[in-house]
Amino acid sequence: MNLVDLQGLIRLVNGCTKPASRHFKEWVSEVIATIQRDGSYALEPAAVQPAPADCTAYVMPQQITDALVALEQRSIRTDELLRQINNSQTAIVEVLRDIAS
Repeated sequence: MNLVDLQGLIRLVNGCTKPASRHFKEWVSEVIATIQRDGSYALEPAAVQPAPADCTAYVMPQQITDALVALEQRSIRTDELLRQINNSQTAIVEVLRDIAS
């Protein structure tokens, strides 16, 4: 396991130049500022909670929600590309079998 101190975390986060990282960088800045100001950071409990026996639900910061949506969209695109690649490979195998026979 690698540990990163606050200075290292700030360097890592600010070192990312991709536009998609903007929301995450804003959230990390908010978390760091809150911890420095209040001594801790906690998510707000959600207005609607699951059944009492379940865990507590929390409100997710908009930056994290946006990042999760972007990751899910990327995952869906990647899955579709992998399906297309698999279909192409299957077609190539069939053509090679026809050539070999």
